[in-house]
Amino acid sequence: MISGGTPWPRLKVDGVTVDLMDRDRALELILDTPYSSGPLAVGSANLHHLHIFANRPTDPAPDLRWLTLLDGAPLVHEANKIGGEEWPKLSGSDLIHPILAAASDRGIRVGFLGSDPDTHRQLLVRLGERFPDLRVAGTWAPLRWELTDTEASARIAHEIREAEVEILVVGLGKPRQEEWISRFGVATGARVLLAFGAVIDFLAGRMQRAPKFFRDAGAEWAWRLMQEPRRLSRRYLIDCPPALLRMKRTARILEPITAAPATGWVGFVGPGSHAAVTALVVTYNNAPDVEPLIDGLRVNARDLPVRVVVVDNHSTDGTADIVRRHPDVTVVETGGNLGFAGGINVGLGFIGDCDDVLILNADLELPPGALTVLHRTAREPGVGAVVPLLLDADGAVFPSVYREPSVTRAFGDALLGSKVSRRPGFSSEFDLPRRHYLSARNIDWATGAAILIPGEVVRDVGRWNEDFFLYSEEVDYFRRIRNSGRQIRYEPAAVCRHRGGGSGSSVELRTLMAVNRIRYVEQFHASGYAALYRAIVALSLLLRCRDGSGVRMLRTVLNRRAWQDLPHAPMAEPAFGGTTARGAVIIPAHNEAPVLRRTLLPLSRAASGGYLEVIVVCNGCTDDSAEVARSVPGVRVLELAQASKPSALNAGDRAATLWPRLYLDADVEVSAAAALAVLDRLCGGEVLVASNNFRYDTHDASPLVRSYYRARTRIHRREPRTWGAGAYALSRDGHARFGEFPTVTADDLYVDTRFSADEKAVVDADPAIIRTPSDVRSLVSVLRRHRLGVMELIAQQDSSVADTGRSTAAAVLRTIRGPRSAVDATMYLLIALAARSGRPATAEWARDESSRRIAATTRILSVPEKPRRSSTTPNRRARRKAALPAGT
Repeated sequence: MISGGTPWPRLKVDGVTVDLMDRDRALELILDTPYSSGPLAVGSANLHHLHIFANRPTDPAPDLRWLTLLDGAPLVHEANKIGGEEWPKLSGSDLIHPILAAASDRGIRVGFLGSDPDTHRQLLVRLGERFPDLRVAGTWAPLRWELTDTEASARIAHEIREAEVEILVVGLGKPRQEEWISRFGVATGARVLLAFGAVIDFLAGRMQRAPKFFRDAGAEWAWRLMQEPRRLSRRYLIDCPPALLRMKRTARILEPITAAPATGWVGFVGPGSHAAVTALVVTYNNAPDVEPLIDGLRVNARDLPVRVVVVDNHSTDGTADIVRRHPDVTVVETGGNLGFAGGINVGLGFIGDCDDVLILNADLELPPGALTVLHRTAREPGVGAVVPLLLDADGAVFPSVYREPSVTRAFGDALLGSKVSRRPGFSSEFDLPRRHYLSARNIDWATGAAILIPGEVVRDVGRWNEDFFLYSEEVDYFRRIRNSGRQIRYEPAAVCRHRGGGSGSSVELRTLMAVNRIRYVEQFHASGYAALYRAIVALSLLLRCRDGSGVRMLRTVLNRRAWQDLPHAPMAEPAFGGTTARGAVIIPAHNEAPVLRRTLLPLSRAASGGYLEVIVVCNGCTDDSAEVARSVPGVRVLELAQASKPSALNAGDRAATLWPRLYLDADVEVSAAAALAVLDRLCGGEVLVASNNFRYDTHDASPLVRSYYRARTRIHRREPRTWGAGAYALSRDGHARFGEFPTVTADDLYVDTRFSADEKAVVDADPAIIRTPSDVRSLVSVLRRHRLGVMELIAQQDSSVADTGRSTAAAVLRTIRGPRSAVDATMYLLIALAARSGRPATAEWARDESSRRIAATTRILSVPEKPRRSSTTPNRRARRKAALPAGT
């Protein structure tokens, strides 16, 4: 903690908290804050700040303390009026000179982040003239793309830490500077970070402050508007007036405090340790939401040991990749959208040893202390679940408490909706009166956004009902808790913020909500009662039909056959059937940690059940591939020092005990059912080598790459081909034809050419998924390596291998049926020609990196070379450049 001294009051205005203090107190806090208290971020609040951060915290990172100072004449006037004291205006431009003077006297190392290299050169000259003893640790002028790129920003933060900056002046403009500090401030190692806007340009003389007359009159904004009307007219003439009106309505004085709250980075409990609470989060396309949620959980983890498990339902926006940036969070990928209940059931297998389980929506924010209140309430006798008070994005109470569905309540809601909120309880499923949210009480059920369930209740009540893909699953679960003789407790002392709609909304989802209400009632009531309830739901939709979407919803509710077309979990994988021990799967892996889990998870159940012998051979790995593989149930791991795919395949053969054997690339996904189907195809004896069909996943590919693969998939193959899909299987007799795998690049082509067409088979099973390169450069590199494999075999005078370039080109031209296929064929031929005409690939282990999503790691990763930013460090520049790795 910063030494307290006399307390200072705070101003709460439009959701923003402003610290009220004089100039000397502010300088004391900035200059004397110790490292042990954690980094202190300092900003200033004016009307523009209120416009940006209204009802949005400026300190979402739990590892920072924020000090927000009073800036802007309207805020100063309002604070002085309602506070009864004269508080000065403390802008960054007012404070920076005394801060730098004190830093010069004390030998404090200062760094500057923001602006451009030319400005930095002028800055260093002017600082040398005014503060000759100031120790400038370095200047950084990041490009805009670097500020939004996680790896690039992390690298900048690492450079700042290496420069041993104590006070970092951040001049990136609002809200970019506050957001960057919140995400990367701790990583810089600076003990104070000053979000001071254009102060770097002022110090360098590139921008002039308003004359003293304008500043004293509170009209500095008018001066700046006259200087830059095009850039600032919207800010001062459109954005600020509404903020001024909101300030007049909402400003109030808060209780004084003696210091900004001290925080520190808090880790979560690992899988093998006891946790007071395991937070279980189900995500689906929640990329913008998961960071604030995890940050809030870290704050609460200061009071309780917390484990965090995130179950990702096959998000396509990189949600899982964002979560992996937190190495102490367990990430479980389901491989498909299993729905909320299905995701919870998967996550229950990873909760570990814990007292309570906290079910959370990803779009929830957990303020400090909320988890402690929920955990304490769950210790009360007879409590089966605890739910908090929810606030919406505007800070208003979110109506989250409901009554058990019934015919009378549904009828009341159909007629009145949310009107007449104080009507009797038998006439509404919604619990709307505001007074009902002020005190703790027992309830029927609540929205599933945040539910804390004691561990013994989780064990007694069991799995969630996956018949409810989304909506009504919590109604079912709460009913089962009540049927066990326990109570559902609503506790308003625990407050959470729920933004809502984090995974999206659509007509289909709204229809599903209505249909699942009917399904729930049908599950627990007689057919006549359920039919009446369904009719009332239809009546409610009829009364609210205002457009085509309302009509579609009504038609679906009335047509039970249409229910099957609503969003639902993918069909469960069929039972494997037959005998166990059907064959082996051998997966060579060289630094495949980012993709290995998604390859292994579909095979895990069959491996654990004894149907498949899954062996991962990590060869020459310098990453966490082996640890990732060992974390998947049923998988056996071998480790080789040498990076060699043929050696890995041969080592896997020596370790395996079952035949046939499927040889699978570590980045190719094959379902267990497909793997078993391919292995079963080899049991008859007439087929010696087999593979299953495959599809290219071009979701992340550029348009040119997609065009290439469209043409490639149109090429007709007269004979079965088992190479090029990253997966092929051999029977014992088939493998005996060549013995060990030779040292060749194209092992699949080598194997394919050992057999005649009659000895091969392509099994019609679930297609293997091959993720394509994302850009043309990566695609050309992959094709060059493929060509290297062909040329290797030709050079070995392998008569079964030939250069098929001309025949392939002819086959591509035959696929042309119109303008689009002609464009695709042209693109295919151009890219193929580029692959053939460029420099030859090398024979070392190579693969496409563009399709591999980068896994979470604690080390700073390199970023692609782009135009360089300025990075100068007086007196230490030469030594620091020599110490940095190439490319930085």
